[in-house]
Amino acid sequence: MEYAPRLGVVWTAKATGLHRTTLYRRSRPQELIVRPVPHNALAEWEEARILETLNSPQYVNCSPAEAFYTLMDEGQHLGSLSTYYRVLKKHRQLADRRNQRVHQKRSPPQVVARKPNEAWSWDISKLMSPKKWDYYYLYLILDLYSRYIVAWMVAEHENGILASHLLAEAYRKEGITPGQVALHQDRGGPMRSRPFWQTAAELGVELSYSRPRVSNDNAFSESLFKTIKYQPEYPENFGSGLDARQYMGNFVDWYHHRHRHSGLVYLTPEAVHHGRSNGLIDHRQGVMDEAYRLNPKRYHKRPIHPSLPEAVWINNPAKAAELFQAPPAAPKELISLAGFRS
Repeated sequence: MEYAPRLGVVWTAKATGLHRTTLYRRSRPQELIVRPVPHNALAEWEEARILETLNSPQYVNCSPAEAFYTLMDEGQHLGSLSTYYRVLKKHRQLADRRNQRVHQKRSPPQVVARKPNEAWSWDISKLMSPKKWDYYYLYLILDLYSRYIVAWMVAEHENGILASHLLAEAYRKEGITPGQVALHQDRGGPMRSRPFWQTAAELGVELSYSRPRVSNDNAFSESLFKTIKYQPEYPENFGSGLDARQYMGNFVDWYHHRHRHSGLVYLTPEAVHHGRSNGLIDHRQGVMDEAYRLNPKRYHKRPIHPSLPEAVWINNPAKAAELFQAPPAAPKELISLAGFRS
């Protein structure tokens, strides 16, 4: 502040990088503030007695209010209820002090698919009907790698028997052998029912379950349900189960043959599931090569069509390790499909 009278407070603040109020505060002489001790303050032994009582086996699992009134019933008054809270806050014991059961943390399920019919994901979603609190139930099994809908069904009920029939139909239609496919699902009633377990055991399928209350463990099925329900043609409700099946039949046909999926480098699920992806990628690469030959100055380098992912994961352990252990990497330059810088 010795320069402030000559330069002014504003210029001194800019030169020092301090705020003006900070300069004003530092320029004032510091006064020692002595706060008087309240005459009704607790003595150290009184505070220790309250803390010892609240941490005793009789009251350690009680809330401060419960302990306060229990002691009152026993004819003891160690202090006011606010005093109890103040003492606990001072000693950092204001959080839940109960000796309660701690649920074991579940490790995230890990499912990988490197080709079609290696891992499936399935779930059930509600479809609105004209009646309030009345729904139709959409059962849907999705191939994890190709995003192909291997089986679906609209029913008026949600139970394990219908789910087991759908699983058996999917195995029969896709020609699956025992032990070939891993099936991931959440923890709904049909998924944990005895008929579904028995069918899965007979077919030799390995079951994988999401963690309780973790919807991201079944993100592929949830994402498909959003795609279904956010279509422009999706109605507010379905007049009957037949209407719902008609809508789903049209949607599945569009989704399989005309929907170019971003996770499949914009190929259709039908092309990837039935092994036509390499030919389509080669055709696209030929179109890009011809465009590059005709006008090479427009491109920084020869455009290369991206390939399909080598593996599709539910909870990839490598990504989890990078997220929680490795430092954030610098953003890489993105190259579009046409070869332009984005």
